Amino acid sequence: MKLSLYLTSVQIREVHELYQRHCFYQDFIERCNERLQDKTGLCNLPYDTLSEEDSLLDFAYILYCKWKDCNVTYNTTLDSVIDEVESLLNWTNSYSG
Repeated sequence: MKLSLYLTSVQIREVHELYQRHCFYQDFIERCNERLQDKTGLCNLPYDTLSEEDSLLDFAYILYCKWKDCNVTYNTTLDSVIDEVESLLNWTNSYSG
């Protein structure tokens, strides 16, 4: 059985964006867990449910897209994004009650 699938250039871009986002989420979660084991950063993320925290993952991806730079390594940018998310969560938690 042979399956042929024809996609427009717009559809290919959309599929690529979804895949890129998915890969970032996986890298973000993996790096957060590594940092927790190494006790790097504030370590205040919801690690048990991180893969289900859609708004947090979306926010991290938006930050990454704004901060990525060809002169800075992916992992350095990823760590900077995690630091920022941790700082914002720390700030939010300190004022929520």
